[in-house]
Amino acid sequence: MDTLMTKAQGLNAPAKYLYGVIGLNGRRAIAPLTSDDKGNKVYTIAYKDIACVVSDSTSSCPDPSDKEALIRHLIAHQSVMEKVMAEHTIVPIRVGVRLGMAREVESVLESGYGEFSKRLKRFDGKVEADVTASWSDLNLVIKKIAEEDPEIREMKNKVSSLQAKDNLAERIKIGSMIKDALDRERERIRAEVKSALNGLASAAVDHGGADEKVVMSCAFLMEKEGVDAFFSVLDELNGRYQGALNIKCVSPLPPYSFSAMDIRKVGYEEVILAKETIGLGAEASTDDIREAYTRATLKYHPDTDRGNPALGHRFEEITKAYRLLKKYCQGRACSFKEEAFEGFFIVEPIDPH
Repeated sequence: MDTLMTKAQGLNAPAKYLYGVIGLNGRRAIAPLTSDDKGNKVYTIAYKDIACVVSDSTSSCPDPSDKEALIRHLIAHQSVMEKVMAEHTIVPIRVGVRLGMAREVESVLESGYGEFSKRLKRFDGKVEADVTASWSDLNLVIKKIAEEDPEIREMKNKVSSLQAKDNLAERIKIGSMIKDALDRERERIRAEVKSALNGLASAAVDHGGADEKVVMSCAFLMEKEGVDAFFSVLDELNGRYQGALNIKCVSPLPPYSFSAMDIRKVGYEEVILAKETIGLGAEASTDDIREAYTRATLKYHPDTDRGNPALGHRFEEITKAYRLLKKYCQGRACSFKEEAFEGFFIVEPIDPH
């Protein structure tokens, strides 16, 4: 009866919305940290000396196509993260991850324990600053380039002396020359801004530009105590460009661009497909998995028949299956019987690019 009651309570329990992972710093538990935008308590679920920051969630994340709802969600998410960051270093989890029950969160912490612990140590006391620099008036920049570049000026003079029907090729060339000059100017300014900021940061990730007006979009990693000095340099840069460049910064942020983690639940069918791909039985040790992988790679390595492109695809499938099974077995013997399968999570870093 007690077991049935526990299962029923688990089925009716609200989902857990995940924010990130913090260290317990020798404590066995942490009191509720804050509340989310719906008034739900933000608390922790612990495993060993780390804990996942969660809140109870009764609604799904907004559809990405609903921009306004998505922005509200991101603002609410970031509000919680800022409150947690006031007291803790946090390794962020991809925005929008929800799990069904507390025991699934514990399974995630177990699967990713090594990676979470390593990142908590590496990013202790560090925060992210996201910097964007955009031209205030792109047309004015283009006009200035066209007036000051001697080659463009010469080509424009040539075009003006021709009939409109005869100057199409020259006009296309002028457009290409202006674009090249604009790209060079963008690179020059980007290098100048980064040079001024890099001394205050230990790492940087370039996110590229969303449109032609964007000169740079970059994330910088720094010590939390260095944020004020970072903003001071940005103020100096804004003054240097006298309004021609609009530099904005959001900080302090969790190190989203440097340590954010993704979580993916792996189903039984995916594990069985991986098992069959490298040729395993109903049970296998880590040695069995490694030996089966070696046999399969020797058989299907692309070098064995360079004229057969299907081997390359098969080799990739074998490698992917091996990596999944290594994570599933976690250094122990494992069963591939369905009744023994309890769920499995892959926890891995998000590529910032």
